[in-house]
Amino acid sequence: MKSTYPHIAVVGAGLAGAVLTSHLLQAGMSVTLFDKSRGTGGRLASCRLGDQVADLGAPLFEIDPGAFCDWLQQQPEISRWQPKRSDFSGESLKPEQYFVVSPRQSALTRRLIQGAEFIPQLRVGSLWPERVGSGQGVVLRDEHGKAIGHYDAVVVATPARQAVALLEALPRFMHRAAAVATFPRWVQVLEIPAGAGPRSELILGEHPQLLRVCHNSHKPGRIASAESEVWVLEANEQWSAEYCDAPPAQISASLKAAFSSLLPASPKVISERTHRWLYARHEGLGEPFLWDERSAIGACGDWLAVGGAEGAWRSASLLAGEVIRQFTSPLKAEMA
Repeated sequence: MKSTYPHIAVVGAGLAGAVLTSHLLQAGMSVTLFDKSRGTGGRLASCRLGDQVADLGAPLFEIDPGAFCDWLQQQPEISRWQPKRSDFSGESLKPEQYFVVSPRQSALTRRLIQGAEFIPQLRVGSLWPERVGSGQGVVLRDEHGKAIGHYDAVVVATPARQAVALLEALPRFMHRAAAVATFPRWVQVLEIPAGAGPRSELILGEHPQLLRVCHNSHKPGRIASAESEVWVLEANEQWSAEYCDAPPAQISASLKAAFSSLLPASPKVISERTHRWLYARHEGLGEPFLWDERSAIGACGDWLAVGGAEGAWRSASLLAGEVIRQFTSPLKAEMA
């Protein structure tokens, strides 16, 4: 019989990894969560710009009726935001509400993993089913081959391309991950003098370079500054793919020029950050998750489900149910 309190390793502290971790913790399991970055969030990550904080990844959640929307509304960090919207020509758009996380998007994942052991800045290099002592489980090794630990199960919650090497022990899973199409996204974060930006808080529509422009400082829960404001510029998919390997300085200059074209005059840039999300979007495989009961290795993420934040949430939630079932059904059977 498996332990009443199995120890599960989760690789990747984005939304999928955090949601999965939360479900497993609630079921009484012990969870160790690994991420190569300094903090949680994945594509909900935030960054510091001067004295302010900006959302470097997904800036908001659209409010679409359904289970994901219902779940978001239950989270204490979620606020509603109805920004002043326009298209890139300056034409006003009808009001629409969005969900945002306060005081930053990454706050949601940080709370979800409370109770787990979180090990940041560690790149997991491989995982393999192995017997250690009297127990069967999965051994994790870092990128240099050094053993990290032995776990009852391991779930990979990274982007598909990063999951390929981690799923080598299960070739059928590895090939699924390798077949997923991924798309990059360039992001430019700008701190400019207060009042120097566009009048609209969210700018959307057709543009040769930009997907959207968001006034980060005006989101609920953000710390306002009397001297400056922060804007996040997201390049569109086609332009990001075309210039995927361009130098960050070139990307910065191009996106700042596009931003300035929305204004009467180019604003002074106080500070800035340019970031490339190499795996910003996936074409989902249409499978809810991957799970091999014999080896106790699985995977979840937006590359398996419908894509985006909702896909990550759905995939992780469904896989959590399968992991919990496997590790608790023997105990239930014995008690019965």
